[in-house]
Formats: sequence, C-alpha cells, structure tokens
Amino acid sequence: MVRFRVPRPPYWLPPPCENEIDFILKDYMQYRGDWLENLSPTVTENYTRFLNQPQILQVWNTVTLTTIPLPIIVPDHHVSSTRMPNTIRTVEEVYKEDYAYTIRYSFSPIISDVLGRFHPIETVAVRVISNT
Repeated sequence: MVRFRVPRPPYWLPPPCENEIDFILKDYMQYRGDWLENLSPTVTENYTRFLNQPQILQVWNTVTLTTIPLPIIVPDHHVSSTRMPNTIRTVEEVYKEDYAYTIRYSFSPIISDVLGRFHPIETVAVRVISNT
C-alpha cells in the first residue's frame, strides 16, 4: 500500500472513520504518474469526474480550511481572482499576499468551485470511502 501524506482535517470536519481515507490530491496525482504542471484537458476532465464521484465524501482546501463544493478542474493556470472592483490578481498572487503561501507548482491547473473560488491543486485534500 502506498503511503500518502495525511492532511489534518479542519476544525469543522470530524476525524475520518475506520473506512475513510484522507489524502492530498497532489500526492494522488503524482502516484498515478501524472505531472502536476501543464496537464492536458483530457486528464483534467478525468480528475474532475473523480472528485465528483459518490465515494468522495469531502473536498477541502488545506490552506484556507474551506470546503470545495462541486469542484471543477480548470486547465488554465492563469485564472484571475478579483475581490475588489478594478483589481485583478492571479491565484498565485492571492495566496502569496493573503495567506502567505507560495505555490510550488505555478503551472498546475486550478480547481474552481460552485461559489467562484479558485484553489491550487497542491492545497486540496480529499476524504474518500475505502473499498477495503
């Protein structure tokens, strides 16, 4: 069995049950042999389908500790986020300035959610039901 880094669940999420596994999405992608940067649209569609399966119980951001409802992986790494009118910043700039987090894979796809927020793949954790 492969050992993934286990993310610490946020305060609002109870610890995983006996048949549940928490892991960081970046580790899973690297385990499957996919490069994190410059993924093809086909690969991003496959991971979007994976994140929206019924076996996925929770998807959250490990930096902002927010849940990610209905995640969609956007292949473009230059997605801009705006909170104030006439201010456009990239996701990398937002995380560096607001959360003091430097994105290591700056050319990796971004995960968007239903609420219009953007999350780098390396900060996303997943809780899944184990089949074993």
